[in-house]
Amino acid sequence: MKISITVMGITRGDVLAEVGRQAERLGFAGLWVPEHLVMPKEVKTPYPYADRSRIQVSTTSPFCYPFVTLAYLAAVTRELRLGTAVCLVGERHPVILAKEVATLDCLSGGRVALGVGAGWLPEEFEALGIPYARRGARLAEYITVMRKLWGEDASSFAGEFISFDSVRSYPKPVAGSRLPILMGGDSAAALKRAAKLADGWYGSHLTPDQVDDRRRRLLALAESAGRDPRGLEIIASPHRDSASQAHLRAYQRVGTDELVLHVPRFQRLDEVAPALERLAAIWITTAAQLE
Repeated sequence: MKISITVMGITRGDVLAEVGRQAERLGFAGLWVPEHLVMPKEVKTPYPYADRSRIQVSTTSPFCYPFVTLAYLAAVTRELRLGTAVCLVGERHPVILAKEVATLDCLSGGRVALGVGAGWLPEEFEALGIPYARRGARLAEYITVMRKLWGEDASSFAGEFISFDSVRSYPKPVAGSRLPILMGGDSAAALKRAAKLADGWYGSHLTPDQVDDRRRRLLALAESAGRDPRGLEIIASPHRDSASQAHLRAYQRVGTDELVLHVPRFQRLDEVAPALERLAAIWITTAAQLE
């Protein structure tokens, strides 16, 4: 099982670069960056993850733009996977997003994994002038659009939300339309979208038992959709009460391919190496013993 980390709230370039360099040195598999483009002053919508009713970060937390952050990390690393956890696809124009992702993938040597989600915060969509209703359908359509732009020389599309005729979008991702897309979300609808459209699923703040439940449902849905479920990646961030070596073994037993740890929002350069070394000594060492 791979062990990766989430990078959030780091606004100093030297500190961010140190996180990338140390993570690669210590054997972490990837760096994942979350996203909110804007946050309301007061969040009234219940937070749908981690068995909580309120979002677990302050509305003043610095959500750095994920693709700028990942481009910065790409420049100081050579092998780490670079992922979004997750990109709120429906809040963007898919032609622009396809270009951003493809450019990052080319510059990083094919290391991008696009974690995507429908979004859960109506106020965020409202601030962007985008309807919150049918956001799941919008996400599904935009994934189709991006796959076409990444895989075809000239693409045309006519859908509910976007239409264009005979356009080219270069550069292409290293893997073309096969650039990995991981569907985030914990709802039945998200699992259905993952089974139909994605290369895997990304679950947030889940216990091993919850991962096991979602994985079983996802694989059954994939089979029903005529897909081979064996090719789907299962990626999860652990629940706050699931942070021991015994829990890590439990995540491995239920088929987790990659576990993404949340790390502190480092503010000083000298904080980075000791903290990541402690995490690596526990999690990476134990994961290696499970192989």
